[in-house]
This record gives sequence, structure tokens and C-alpha cells, in this order.
Amino acid sequence: MKLAAYCLINALIIMAMINCQNREMSSESGFTLSQISTNTSVLLQAFAQAEDGSLWVSGHKATYGFSQDGGKTWQFETLIPEPADSILQFRDIALTTEAVFLMSAGPGEQSRIYKKLWNEENWKEIFRGQKEEIFLNSIAFFDAKHGLAYGDSFNNELYLLETTDGGGSWKRAQNTSLPAALDGEGGFASSGSCIQVLDEKTAIIATGNAATSRLLLTNDAGKTWQTKELAIPSGEAKGATGVVFGANETAWFFGGDLNSPKSAGERIQMYHLGMEKLFDATDPAFEGAIYGFTHFYDKTTDKEQLFAVNPNGLFASEADNFSWKKLDSLSYWALISTENHIFAAGPNGRIVRLSYSIK
Repeated sequence: MKLAAYCLINALIIMAMINCQNREMSSESGFTLSQISTNTSVLLQAFAQAEDGSLWVSGHKATYGFSQDGGKTWQFETLIPEPADSILQFRDIALTTEAVFLMSAGPGEQSRIYKKLWNEENWKEIFRGQKEEIFLNSIAFFDAKHGLAYGDSFNNELYLLETTDGGGSWKRAQNTSLPAALDGEGGFASSGSCIQVLDEKTAIIATGNAATSRLLLTNDAGKTWQTKELAIPSGEAKGATGVVFGANETAWFFGGDLNSPKSAGERIQMYHLGMEKLFDATDPAFEGAIYGFTHFYDKTTDKEQLFAVNPNGLFASEADNFSWKKLDSLSYWALISTENHIFAAGPNGRIVRLSYSIK
């Protein structure tokens, strides 16, 4: 995310925190929202779930949290080796079978990656941006050893870091199949969703802030990449804010225009991996760019439910009809789907648990 967009995001953060008192609960279509008590007041931005079922969330002021009881209770901690590190914004978090990774976003040295082994208590800094142009947006792993971190482009090149030793070291990915970067192209570190990994071979990156929004796809763990143009509005502070893998070989792209909280237009687009086809983008019936997105698929009914969040609220829709309904009017930035619930997080340490029933 370029500096102008970075400043815009921070301005939106302040607006969202000011507007945090407007509460509107909803139980339409069987949904029930429960406020989770937390002992932090920071903006929470990204979720992750471990193989043991524990839930993790990362946020501003060098803060991260975790829950070992399915999201009922949360414990929060800060990672501040030095006083100046208190400004770090942990905008993404990644979990492998061996370790936990925190990624902070920001220009230059504010872009960092920290690692902690599951059987250890101490964190280790393993990457720090050495150039002012470096700005990390998202991090994800194919397996315990192989991971990727995506950042804003510069010098007409996409910025993609790679590790093959379990996150112990990171190097700029050198791949001739990576396309040249579009002018200004990067990502939006709003919910840790710019890069998503499906399995040990498949990963997708969503881009924005350029003349065209794009998807970058690898089916061979980063050896080769292919590119497709998205229909999500593009330009400065516009584009795809993220991607989430859905049911039945689908991937959902989401985003929009971050210049205005009332912006509308085509903000959701589906890609079918098996068909290698992008379907028409849709215009959801709510305002604002989409920051976070997730889905729930009920195998017994073959129905998929979609969930989206932004500073204007929390929304849900059936995947086959896009009949979006507003479930809450508070500001949220991140979403995650678990076996039994949806969790949303946002400003002021806010976490809500959404119980749902697809009929």
C-alpha cells in the first residue's frame, strides 16, 4: 500500500473508532451475535486458526491474541522488544504446524516478520524492511517450511518474499513468470487476505491500487504464476483488498473504493479454479469497500453462505442469490469461519461471535 493509501487507511481507522458506539444487533435468518469480552482496545485486523483449533488474531500497537476454547475467551499480549516497536501494526498472522508468525505493515523498517515456535515462549525477529519502499501486506504458508509474503511493488517489479526453511530466512522471490508490476500496484493490508494458500501447491494473490486489479495464481508452489484481470474497480486506493477460497473449487475476490465509506459498485467477484474462469463481478447491497470476507459451506444442504465486513458493518448473503442482509452496524475489519461459528474483529478490541444456521 503506497503512503497516500496508508494515510487514508489510518484516517479511516480513527473515523471507525469515533463511530464505535452505534450498535445494532440482528437475528435475521437464524443469526445470533454475541459480544466477546477482551482486555484490549486496539484495532484487530487479521485472524488465523491452528490445527489444534485454537484461534489467533493480530492488531495494532504490537498486539496479538489467542483463544484456546473455541473463541469463548481471549488472552492478549504485546510484542515490544524496544519502546519504538509499540507503533507496529500486526496486520497479518500465519500459523504452521511448527510456528506462529506475526507480520507488521508499514514503510521500511515497520515492515517486519516475527516467528515463535509452538514449544517456545520467545519471539524472534526474522525480517525487517531495509528499504523505505518496502511495505508488506500479507503472509501465508504452503506447508511448515515453504511460505510467501506479499508487499507493494516498486521499481516496476512485484514484491514477493519467499522462505523454504520454515520462516527462518526470507529472500526476494526470483521468478521469470511473475509479470511486471503495474504502476502503483500493491495490496491493502486490511484483513491479512491479500495472499491465500489453498494447499501445498495453490496460492492466489489479490492486487489493487493500480489501473487494473489483478489475480496472481500459482498451481506449483510458486514456480510459475499466471495473471488475470479483475472487474473490481481499480485506481488509487481502489482494487481487490483480498481473496478467500470458497466451496467447490472457487475463490472469492473482494474490495472496492477505499476513498469513500459510501462507495458502491462491483466489489465481489468469483473465480473457479477448475474451469479457470472469472465470473461477473457483483454489486452488493451495502456501501463501502469490503475489508474482510469469509464463507461457510453446509455439505448436507449444499448451500454456501457469504459474510463481509467493513467500517459500515457486518453483512451476510446466500452465495447463489446475493441477497445481502446487515447483521450489525459497528465497524469490523476481519472475519474467520470455524466449524461452528463466524468471528468478526475490528476497532477497540472488538470481537463478536456469530452463530448461524443455514436452512
